[in-house]
Amino acid sequence: SILKLEELLARGGVVKPLIVSDARGSAWFLKAYLERFVQYAVFETTSDAPDYRDVLRGARLFAEEECDGIISIGGDGAAEMAKLIRLFSRLDDAEGYSRAKVRLTGVKHIAVPDGSGDGKEAIPEAVMVKDGKRERIA
Repeated sequence: SILKLEELLARGGVVKPLIVSDARGSAWFLKAYLERFVQYAVFETTSDAPDYRDVLRGARLFAEEECDGIISIGGDGAAEMAKLIRLFSRLDDAEGYSRAKVRLTGVKHIAVPDGSGDGKEAIPEAVMVKDGKRERIA
Protein backbone atom coordinates (compact mmCIF):
# COMPACT_ATOMS: atom_id res chain seq x y z
CA SER A 1 0.00 0.00 0.00
CA ILE A 2 1.19 3.52 -0.77
CA LEU A 3 0.49 4.40 2.85
CA LYS A 4 3.51 2.28 3.83
CA LEU A 5 5.91 4.44 1.80
CA GLU A 6 6.96 6.57 4.74
CA GLU A 7 7.87 3.43 6.70
CA LEU A 8 9.64 1.82 3.72
CA LEU A 9 11.69 4.94 3.00
CA ALA A 10 12.69 5.26 6.65
CA ARG A 11 13.61 1.59 6.89
CA GLY A 12 15.77 1.90 3.77
CA GLY A 13 17.42 5.12 4.98
CA VAL A 14 16.05 7.08 2.00
CA VAL A 15 15.89 10.81 2.73
CA LYS A 16 15.46 12.23 -0.79
CA PRO A 17 14.01 9.90 -3.43
CA LEU A 18 13.88 10.46 -7.16
CA ILE A 19 10.33 9.84 -8.38
CA VAL A 20 10.37 8.22 -11.83
CA SER A 21 6.97 8.39 -13.50
CA ASP A 22 5.56 7.81 -16.93
CA ALA A 23 3.43 10.01 -19.16
CA ARG A 24 0.16 8.70 -17.71
CA GLY A 25 0.36 11.30 -14.96
CA SER A 26 -0.24 8.88 -12.11
CA ALA A 27 2.42 10.49 -9.90
CA TRP A 28 0.35 13.49 -8.77
CA PHE A 29 -1.13 11.71 -5.75
CA LEU A 30 2.25 10.25 -4.79
CA LYS A 31 3.83 13.70 -4.86
CA ALA A 32 1.02 15.13 -2.72
CA TYR A 33 1.47 12.29 -0.23
CA LEU A 34 5.28 12.52 -0.08
CA GLU A 35 5.28 16.30 0.41
CA ARG A 36 4.10 15.70 3.96
CA PHE A 37 7.35 14.07 5.08
CA VAL A 38 10.15 14.08 2.49
CA GLN A 39 11.84 16.16 -0.21
CA TYR A 40 12.06 14.60 -3.67
CA ALA A 41 13.00 15.20 -7.29
CA VAL A 42 10.97 14.08 -10.32
CA PHE A 43 12.01 12.49 -13.62
CA GLU A 44 9.34 11.71 -16.21
CA THR A 45 9.77 9.12 -18.94
CA THR A 46 7.66 8.68 -22.05
CA SER A 47 8.61 5.26 -23.37
CA ASP A 48 8.32 1.63 -22.31
CA ALA A 49 11.81 1.08 -23.77
CA PRO A 50 13.99 3.83 -22.27
CA ASP A 51 16.50 5.53 -24.52
CA TYR A 52 20.15 5.57 -23.39
CA ARG A 53 20.30 9.39 -23.53
CA ASP A 54 17.26 9.64 -21.25
CA VAL A 55 18.85 7.17 -18.83
CA LEU A 56 21.92 9.41 -18.67
CA ARG A 57 19.70 12.46 -18.04
CA GLY A 58 17.96 10.60 -15.22
CA ALA A 59 21.25 9.47 -13.67
CA ARG A 60 22.57 13.06 -13.83
CA LEU A 61 19.41 14.38 -12.18
CA PHE A 62 19.73 11.73 -9.46
CA ALA A 63 23.27 12.94 -8.75
CA GLU A 64 22.60 16.69 -9.09
CA GLU A 65 19.60 16.53 -6.75
CA GLU A 66 21.60 14.36 -4.30
CA CYS A 67 18.94 11.67 -4.29
CA ASP A 68 19.53 8.50 -2.33
CA GLY A 69 16.67 6.27 -3.48
CA ILE A 70 14.14 5.84 -6.27
CA ILE A 71 10.36 5.44 -6.35
CA SER A 72 8.91 4.43 -9.71
CA ILE A 73 5.22 4.91 -10.33
CA GLY A 74 3.34 4.00 -13.46
CA GLY A 75 3.71 1.31 -16.05
CA ASP A 76 6.57 -0.79 -17.33
CA GLY A 77 8.41 2.24 -18.77
CA ALA A 78 8.71 3.89 -15.37
CA ALA A 79 9.94 0.65 -13.79
CA GLU A 80 12.50 0.06 -16.57
CA MET A 81 13.78 3.64 -16.40
CA ALA A 82 14.07 3.50 -12.60
CA LYS A 83 16.10 0.27 -12.74
CA LEU A 84 18.44 1.78 -15.33
CA ILE A 85 18.89 5.05 -13.44
CA ARG A 86 19.65 2.99 -10.35
CA LEU A 87 22.34 1.01 -12.20
CA PHE A 88 23.86 4.05 -13.90
CA SER A 89 23.68 6.32 -10.85
CA ARG A 90 26.90 4.97 -9.36
CA LEU A 91 29.03 4.68 -12.51
CA ASP A 92 32.04 7.00 -12.59
CA ASP A 93 31.58 7.54 -16.31
CA ALA A 94 28.02 6.62 -17.25
CA GLU A 95 28.51 7.88 -20.80
CA GLY A 96 31.39 5.48 -21.33
CA TYR A 97 29.71 2.58 -19.60
CA SER A 98 30.37 -1.03 -20.37
CA ARG A 99 28.26 -3.93 -19.21
CA ALA A 100 31.18 -5.09 -17.09
CA LYS A 101 30.99 -1.86 -15.06
CA VAL A 102 27.27 -2.12 -14.35
CA ARG A 103 26.85 -3.60 -10.90
CA LEU A 104 24.62 -3.55 -7.86
CA THR A 105 24.54 -0.07 -6.40
CA GLY A 106 22.82 -0.32 -3.05
CA VAL A 107 20.35 2.36 -4.18
CA LYS A 108 16.89 1.45 -2.91
CA HIS A 109 14.07 1.23 -5.47
CA ILE A 110 10.42 1.08 -4.49
CA ALA A 111 8.12 0.25 -7.41
CA VAL A 112 4.47 1.36 -7.38
CA PRO A 113 2.80 -0.13 -10.48
CA ASP A 114 -0.42 1.60 -11.50
CA GLY A 115 -2.02 -1.24 -13.38
CA SER A 116 -1.41 -4.68 -14.73
CA GLY A 117 1.60 -4.81 -17.00
CA ASP A 118 4.38 -7.27 -17.65
CA GLY A 119 5.65 -7.12 -14.06
CA LYS A 120 8.97 -5.60 -15.10
CA GLU A 121 9.33 -4.02 -11.67
CA ALA A 122 9.84 -7.51 -10.23
CA ILE A 123 12.83 -8.59 -12.34
CA PRO A 124 16.37 -7.24 -11.96
CA GLU A 125 17.24 -6.80 -15.63
CA ALA A 126 16.17 -3.86 -17.77
CA VAL A 127 16.11 -3.05 -21.47
CA MET A 128 17.19 0.23 -23.03
CA VAL A 129 17.60 1.45 -26.58
CA LYS A 130 21.06 2.63 -27.60
CA ASP A 131 21.91 3.62 -31.17
CA GLY A 132 18.62 2.11 -32.33
CA LYS A 133 19.32 -1.30 -30.78
CA ARG A 134 17.75 -2.83 -27.71
CA GLU A 135 20.27 -3.73 -25.00
CA ARG A 136 19.48 -5.93 -22.02
CA ILE A 137 21.25 -4.80 -18.86
CA ALA A 138 21.35 -7.02 -15.78
